[in-house]
Amino acid sequence: EDCVNRRLQMECAIGFCRGGAPIKCTSSISLTPKKKLQQAEHFACANTVLQSCTYPPCDIFETIDNRGFGLRCMIDVSAGKPIGEYRGEIITTDELQSRRKNIDPNAAFYTAALGDGLFIDAQSKGAYARFANHSCQPNCELQKWTLGNEIKLLLVTTQYVPALTELTYNYNAGGGVTDITQHQVCKCGATNCSGKIGGKTLELAKKIGKTKPKKKKKTKKTKATSKRIELRIS
Repeated sequence: EDCVNRRLQMECAIGFCRGGAPIKCTSSISLTPKKKLQQAEHFACANTVLQSCTYPPCDIFETIDNRGFGLRCMIDVSAGKPIGEYRGEIITTDELQSRRKNIDPNAAFYTAALGDGLFIDAQSKGAYARFANHSCQPNCELQKWTLGNEIKLLLVTTQYVPALTELTYNYNAGGGVTDITQHQVCKCGATNCSGKIGGKTLELAKKIGKTKPKKKKKTKKTKATSKRIELRIS
């Protein structure tokens, strides 16, 4: 909890972080990833989840309320527990809009904002975190973590979650899919359900279209020379 990197959502380097280790770090930059992982087991640093993939066991299941597949943990998990990395194809904004045109607006979407105009599309390629459904009252969130020079998206619990409880996060929150061009009906069933997922880009475009820029009034310019002549005659 006192780790500065953890507070900044940056992972420590396996084999190089002493993390209060009971033995002296003897790692070398020439160590292979496998050797680093083996050596990391002797250290107290636990801020290496993305690198070591130390996630709780999860299960992909079919929901009974017509929401497709869902994701759940097989064991109880505490708040702040990393569940899994959100993986997929890294695409640009232009590619995202191009793909939007070729899919059914009501079809399931698996897009998350990565930042700097980049997105992760897990529609055809991705890991199990993509099966986490939307909820207006979620028990998880997508967090941006730094691993070396790369930005990663990590699904993390925000509260205690009992075993076999569905894992959800808010798609409309930062890092979600608010860029979707047409909103979908939300079926989360939460008491605070907004009734829809996404659609912010479309709504913003409509607002901009209704607001027309005000025209500047033209002011007549008077010639200074004519004023001088009139003053001399009088």
